[in-house]
Amino acid sequence: MKASTLFYTVLAIASVETRAIASVDTEALQHFCYQAGHGCSKLRRAAEAAAEALAEPIAFAGRGRIHHFCYQRGEACTKAKRDALALAEATANALVTADPSANPCYAAGAPCNLAKREAIDAAERLANAEFAGLPKHVAGESTIPDSPYLKIPSNFFPDPAALRHFCHQGDESCAKLKRAVKAVAEAIAEPYPAPDPAAAVQHRFCYQTGGSCTKAKRGLESLGDIVAKIL
Repeated sequence: MKASTLFYTVLAIASVETRAIASVDTEALQHFCYQAGHGCSKLRRAAEAAAEALAEPIAFAGRGRIHHFCYQRGEACTKAKRDALALAEATANALVTADPSANPCYAAGAPCNLAKREAIDAAERLANAEFAGLPKHVAGESTIPDSPYLKIPSNFFPDPAALRHFCHQGDESCAKLKRAVKAVAEAIAEPYPAPDPAAAVQHRFCYQTGGSCTKAKRGLESLGDIVAKIL
Protein backbone atom coordinates (compact mmCIF):
# COMPACT_ATOMS: atom_id res chain seq x y z
CA MET A 1 0.00 0.00 0.00
CA LYS A 2 2.83 2.35 0.95
CA ALA A 3 4.65 1.54 -2.30
CA SER A 4 1.49 2.32 -4.26
CA THR A 5 1.08 5.67 -2.46
CA LEU A 6 4.70 6.59 -3.18
CA PHE A 7 4.28 5.66 -6.83
CA TYR A 8 1.23 7.91 -7.27
CA THR A 9 2.94 10.75 -5.39
CA VAL A 10 5.95 10.58 -7.72
CA LEU A 11 3.62 10.38 -10.70
CA ALA A 12 1.74 13.47 -9.53
CA ILE A 13 4.99 15.41 -9.07
CA ALA A 14 6.15 14.37 -12.53
CA SER A 15 2.84 15.51 -13.99
CA VAL A 16 3.23 18.93 -12.35
CA GLU A 17 6.79 19.16 -13.67
CA THR A 18 5.61 18.29 -17.19
CA ARG A 19 2.93 20.99 -17.10
CA ALA A 20 5.47 23.51 -15.78
CA ILE A 21 7.90 22.72 -18.58
CA ALA A 22 5.16 22.99 -21.17
CA SER A 23 4.15 26.38 -19.79
CA VAL A 24 7.68 27.81 -20.09
CA ASP A 25 8.48 28.03 -23.79
CA THR A 26 11.74 29.12 -25.33
CA GLU A 27 10.56 32.69 -25.88
CA ALA A 28 9.61 33.03 -22.22
CA LEU A 29 13.00 31.75 -21.11
CA GLN A 30 14.78 34.18 -23.44
CA HIS A 31 12.67 37.00 -22.03
CA PHE A 32 13.64 35.94 -18.51
CA CYS A 33 17.33 35.88 -19.47
CA TYR A 34 17.05 39.55 -20.50
CA GLN A 35 15.64 40.65 -17.15
CA ALA A 36 17.86 43.08 -15.22
CA GLY A 37 20.89 41.36 -13.74
CA HIS A 38 20.56 38.11 -15.68
CA GLY A 39 23.09 36.88 -18.21
CA CYS A 40 21.60 37.96 -21.54
CA SER A 41 20.94 41.46 -20.23
CA LYS A 42 24.57 41.74 -19.07
CA LEU A 43 25.89 40.36 -22.35
CA ARG A 44 23.81 42.78 -24.40
CA ARG A 45 25.18 45.71 -22.41
CA ALA A 46 28.71 44.38 -22.79
CA ALA A 47 28.26 43.98 -26.56
CA GLU A 48 26.89 47.51 -26.92
CA ALA A 49 29.76 48.96 -24.88
CA ALA A 50 32.37 47.08 -26.91
CA ALA A 51 30.79 48.20 -30.19
CA GLU A 52 30.91 51.82 -29.03
CA ALA A 53 34.72 51.72 -29.14
CA LEU A 54 34.48 51.04 -32.88
CA ALA A 55 31.60 53.33 -33.75
CA GLU A 56 33.48 56.13 -35.51
CA PRO A 57 35.57 55.79 -38.68
CA ILE A 58 39.32 56.33 -38.61
CA ALA A 59 39.83 59.85 -39.99
CA PHE A 60 43.23 61.01 -41.22
CA ALA A 61 42.52 64.40 -42.79
CA GLY A 62 43.99 67.23 -40.75
CA ARG A 63 45.00 64.96 -37.85
CA GLY A 64 48.74 65.57 -37.99
CA ARG A 65 51.84 63.45 -38.35
CA ILE A 66 51.62 61.73 -34.96
CA HIS A 67 48.13 60.43 -35.83
CA HIS A 68 49.49 58.84 -39.00
CA PHE A 69 52.40 57.32 -37.13
CA CYS A 70 50.10 55.89 -34.45
CA TYR A 71 48.08 53.96 -37.04
CA GLN A 72 51.04 52.24 -38.63
CA ARG A 73 51.27 48.47 -38.30
CA GLY A 74 52.13 47.44 -34.75
CA GLU A 75 51.74 50.91 -33.23
CA ALA A 76 49.52 51.78 -30.25
CA CYS A 77 46.45 53.08 -32.12
CA THR A 78 46.23 50.12 -34.48
CA LYS A 79 46.80 47.63 -31.66
CA ALA A 80 44.01 49.25 -29.64
CA LYS A 81 41.62 49.13 -32.63
CA ARG A 82 42.34 45.45 -33.16
CA ASP A 83 41.88 44.71 -29.45
CA ALA A 84 38.59 46.61 -29.52
CA LEU A 85 37.42 44.57 -32.51
CA ALA A 86 38.40 41.31 -30.77
CA LEU A 87 36.47 42.36 -27.66
CA ALA A 88 33.41 43.39 -29.70
CA GLU A 89 33.46 40.09 -31.59
CA ALA A 90 33.82 38.03 -28.41
CA THR A 91 30.92 39.79 -26.66
CA ALA A 92 28.72 39.51 -29.75
CA ASN A 93 29.52 35.81 -30.20
CA ALA A 94 28.76 35.12 -26.53
CA LEU A 95 25.40 36.86 -26.89
CA VAL A 96 24.51 34.83 -29.99
CA THR A 97 25.44 31.60 -28.15
CA ALA A 98 23.05 32.49 -25.33
CA ASP A 99 20.36 33.88 -27.64
CA PRO A 100 20.49 32.59 -31.23
CA SER A 101 17.83 35.11 -32.23
CA ALA A 102 20.12 38.02 -31.32
CA ASN A 103 21.73 39.79 -34.25
CA PRO A 104 24.71 41.80 -32.97
CA CYS A 105 26.54 43.50 -35.83
CA TYR A 106 30.01 42.59 -34.57
CA ALA A 107 29.51 38.82 -34.36
CA ALA A 108 31.96 36.80 -36.43
CA GLY A 109 31.14 37.26 -40.11
CA ALA A 110 28.52 39.97 -39.45
CA PRO A 111 28.50 43.17 -41.57
CA CYS A 112 29.98 45.56 -38.97
CA ASN A 113 32.72 43.12 -38.11
CA LEU A 114 33.78 42.65 -41.72
CA ALA A 115 33.55 46.37 -42.53
CA LYS A 116 35.55 47.44 -39.46
CA ARG A 117 38.23 44.82 -40.08
CA GLU A 118 38.69 46.16 -43.61
CA ALA A 119 38.70 49.76 -42.33
CA ILE A 120 41.47 48.99 -39.83
CA ASP A 121 43.50 47.23 -42.51
CA ALA A 122 42.99 50.14 -44.92
CA ALA A 123 44.05 52.70 -42.30
CA GLU A 124 47.13 50.66 -41.56
CA ARG A 125 48.04 50.43 -45.25
CA LEU A 126 47.56 54.18 -45.67
CA ALA A 127 49.72 55.01 -42.67
CA ASN A 128 52.42 52.53 -43.70
CA ALA A 129 52.50 53.84 -47.27
CA GLU A 130 52.92 57.45 -46.15
CA PHE A 131 56.13 56.67 -44.32
CA ALA A 132 57.34 53.77 -46.45
CA GLY A 133 61.12 53.54 -46.51
CA LEU A 134 61.64 55.84 -43.54
CA PRO A 135 63.21 54.63 -40.31
CA LYS A 136 60.64 54.69 -37.51
CA HIS A 137 62.45 56.12 -34.51
CA VAL A 138 65.80 57.90 -34.54
CA ALA A 139 68.07 59.58 -32.03
CA GLY A 140 69.58 62.55 -33.80
CA GLU A 141 69.52 63.07 -37.53
CA SER A 142 69.03 60.21 -39.94
CA THR A 143 68.90 59.72 -43.68
CA ILE A 144 66.34 58.12 -45.94
CA PRO A 145 67.72 54.80 -47.20
CA ASP A 146 69.49 55.18 -50.58
CA SER A 147 69.29 58.98 -50.27
CA PRO A 148 72.33 60.02 -48.21
CA TYR A 149 71.84 63.72 -48.96
CA LEU A 150 68.26 63.98 -47.65
CA LYS A 151 68.31 64.65 -43.94
CA ILE A 152 65.38 63.93 -41.58
CA PRO A 153 65.01 66.27 -38.59
CA SER A 154 65.60 64.53 -35.29
CA ASN A 155 62.13 65.57 -34.03
CA PHE A 156 60.33 64.18 -37.09
CA PHE A 157 59.56 60.83 -35.47
CA PRO A 158 57.45 60.63 -32.30
CA ASP A 159 58.91 58.12 -29.85
CA PRO A 160 56.88 55.14 -28.57
CA ALA A 161 55.99 56.91 -25.29
CA ALA A 162 54.60 59.89 -27.21
CA LEU A 163 52.51 57.58 -29.40
CA ARG A 164 51.07 55.78 -26.37
CA HIS A 165 50.26 59.12 -24.75
CA PHE A 166 48.55 60.32 -27.94
CA CYS A 167 46.56 57.08 -28.20
CA HIS A 168 45.02 57.69 -24.76
CA GLN A 169 43.85 61.22 -25.56
CA GLY A 170 40.19 62.16 -26.10
CA ASP A 171 38.52 59.82 -28.58
CA GLU A 172 41.64 58.07 -29.83
CA SER A 173 41.75 54.28 -29.94
CA CYS A 174 43.31 53.52 -26.56
CA ALA A 175 40.95 55.88 -24.72
CA LYS A 176 37.92 54.29 -26.40
CA LEU A 177 39.18 50.79 -25.69
CA LYS A 178 39.76 51.64 -22.04
CA ARG A 179 36.18 52.92 -21.68
CA ALA A 180 34.78 49.85 -23.43
CA VAL A 181 36.79 47.44 -21.27
CA LYS A 182 35.61 49.23 -18.13
CA ALA A 183 31.97 49.01 -19.22
CA VAL A 184 32.29 45.31 -20.09
CA ALA A 185 33.98 44.62 -16.75
CA GLU A 186 31.16 46.40 -14.92
CA ALA A 187 28.56 44.30 -16.76
CA ILE A 188 30.42 41.13 -15.80
CA ALA A 189 30.75 42.18 -12.17
CA GLU A 190 27.09 43.12 -11.70
CA PRO A 191 25.62 40.69 -9.14
CA TYR A 192 22.97 38.25 -10.25
CA PRO A 193 19.55 38.92 -8.68
CA ALA A 194 18.16 36.65 -5.99
CA PRO A 195 15.67 34.08 -7.32
CA ASP A 196 12.15 35.48 -7.52
CA PRO A 197 9.59 32.99 -6.15
CA ALA A 198 7.10 34.26 -8.73
CA ALA A 199 9.49 33.21 -11.52
CA ALA A 200 10.87 30.06 -9.90
CA VAL A 201 10.10 27.84 -12.88
CA GLN A 202 11.71 30.22 -15.40
CA HIS A 203 14.76 30.59 -13.16
CA ARG A 204 15.17 26.86 -12.80
CA PHE A 205 14.98 26.05 -16.48
CA CYS A 206 16.95 29.08 -17.67
CA TYR A 207 19.84 28.11 -15.41
CA GLN A 208 19.80 24.40 -16.15
CA THR A 209 22.53 22.87 -18.33
CA GLY A 210 22.13 24.23 -21.85
CA GLY A 211 19.73 26.97 -20.76
CA SER A 212 20.12 30.54 -21.99
CA CYS A 213 21.07 31.89 -18.58
CA THR A 214 23.74 29.23 -18.11
CA LYS A 215 25.18 29.88 -21.57
CA ALA A 216 25.20 33.61 -20.90
CA LYS A 217 26.92 33.12 -17.55
CA ARG A 218 29.65 31.03 -19.15
CA GLY A 219 30.03 33.62 -21.91
CA LEU A 220 30.52 36.35 -19.33
CA GLU A 221 33.15 34.27 -17.57
CA SER A 222 35.08 33.86 -20.81
CA LEU A 223 34.85 37.60 -21.42
CA GLY A 224 36.43 38.15 -18.03
CA ASP A 225 39.54 36.35 -19.27
CA ILE A 226 39.66 38.55 -22.41
CA VAL A 227 39.22 41.75 -20.39
CA ALA A 228 42.02 40.68 -18.04
CA LYS A 229 44.39 40.16 -20.99
CA ILE A 230 43.62 43.58 -22.47
CA LEU A 231 44.07 45.29 -19.11
